[in-house]
Amino acid sequence: MEQAYQQMQRKMRIGKMDEQIKHKIMVLSGKGGVGKSTVATGLALSLAREGKKVGLMDIDITGPNVPKMLGLENADLNVEEGQIHPAEGPSGVKVISMAFLLEETRQAGNLARTDKVGSDSAVHW
Repeated sequence: MEQAYQQMQRKMRIGKMDEQIKHKIMVLSGKGGVGKSTVATGLALSLAREGKKVGLMDIDITGPNVPKMLGLENADLNVEEGQIHPAEGPSGVKVISMAFLLEETRQAGNLARTDKVGSDSAVHW
């Protein structure tokens, strides 16, 4: 899991964005199937409904479920001029997910859309 986060960090230059994002909440567990995506999605929606600006990054490479939970399963990665534009979910929650990089078959490990994301891409929250 840590390796997946570091890889996403390099790909999207999260390090530079770190200063721009005032509050960060990470939902982590070493065990699968304990509700990390459910908790993260519920928390994001709750904060957004309180008027907060919320971005949700789903870095699960084996089963990214956040887009499905938010009704974004048909969303695609939008990359323009080196900037990644997250999909917008309910209550204005901005979403980036590994699911957006997976092949049409959505099988984990088959990252067919990585050609869209260069090493100098940045997320435009």
